[in-house]
Amino acid sequence: MELEGSSEYRTLLAGVVVMRLVDKWRSRDGDKERQVRDFAPVQQTIGALDDSTHRRALQALIDAISAHIDGDADMRVARLYDYGRCLESDARWDPAADVHLTAIDLTPQNQSLVPQCYRHASACFRKMGDLDRAEQLAQDGQRIARELGDQPWVLRLRITASKVAWYRGDLSTAERLLESVIADADAIGLTEISAAACHDLGSLAGERNEPERSARYMYAALKGLGEPSEKIRAMGDLAAALVDCGYFEQARALFSTVRESPYADAETRTYASLNMLYSATLLGERSQFDQLSRELRDQPLNARQRASYHVFLGKGYLRFHEPWKARVEFAEAAIVARDGGVARFWREAEMLLGTGLEVILDDIRHRRGAFEEAFVAVG
Repeated sequence: MELEGSSEYRTLLAGVVVMRLVDKWRSRDGDKERQVRDFAPVQQTIGALDDSTHRRALQALIDAISAHIDGDADMRVARLYDYGRCLESDARWDPAADVHLTAIDLTPQNQSLVPQCYRHASACFRKMGDLDRAEQLAQDGQRIARELGDQPWVLRLRITASKVAWYRGDLSTAERLLESVIADADAIGLTEISAAACHDLGSLAGERNEPERSARYMYAALKGLGEPSEKIRAMGDLAAALVDCGYFEQARALFSTVRESPYADAETRTYASLNMLYSATLLGERSQFDQLSRELRDQPLNARQRASYHVFLGKGYLRFHEPWKARVEFAEAAIVARDGGVARFWREAEMLLGTGLEVILDDIRHRRGAFEEAFVAVG
């Protein structure tokens, strides 16, 4: 929740105003007096914002609405897509989903941009925990892409569908979908799509507690990805795998790169911070643990992130000999994961609550010992 009157609050409110303008001026209308009356206050609202990518995206959207009304080329969908991506970069999943759905509603079925809108709308609903809606959008997007004969977007939307299966906890189905995407993409030379699927296979391996396999997939994905934002996200996930493999210093360097990168969005930075919180626990770095726990506490986290945050906090409090706080965090994780439908962290939190605390501490000591052996091995 943004503080009323803050720059972020005013920017989000301006977005709502512009989206109302989109809905109001769906058809072309030659009434210039009415147009001026409707557009002038919206322009003033945008003009009062601090300069940012959001302000520029909203201004471009207003310009596109005006051009459409005047009979010029219709760029509304492209500008809606750009604004939706701005909202996603700040992890504003709810308004971003609304923007992408509006773009879909405005887009003729033969527009090439529509599969991308379906993909991003599906991702937003998945991250909000509405997996049924996310799955339906991924299916609808594939159907549209097939009708357009757009095979690359058919494959990308199959990756999107695999993510929904993954979030449902059906890792086997997700893995089968991704392997089929890699086979089909490789057959027609779509290297970046194959790499994107490889990245998600690495995430699934991490979910199955197979860090070495995860690291191999992530490294292969990094070599094939071309989009800077996708590369930096894969770098963060590679770092997370390296943590579990025991290469902490290498992982720390990658996490720092991710957190400072201009290509990292809010979600990517958040995951890097969460994994650094876990690493601080394993290495017994109390000051960094406290700093990151404070930093993450008030950030807008989705259910999956919030559940992992509480699990990592709980493990940290065990490591630092505060078992009562640990139990509270594991209970919080179980509640968040259950309510958010996050199967993995629900199971893990309940297991941690039902496991003797000494067993958990032994596991942490074992992992730390693996780190120390790895450090000796690599010099």
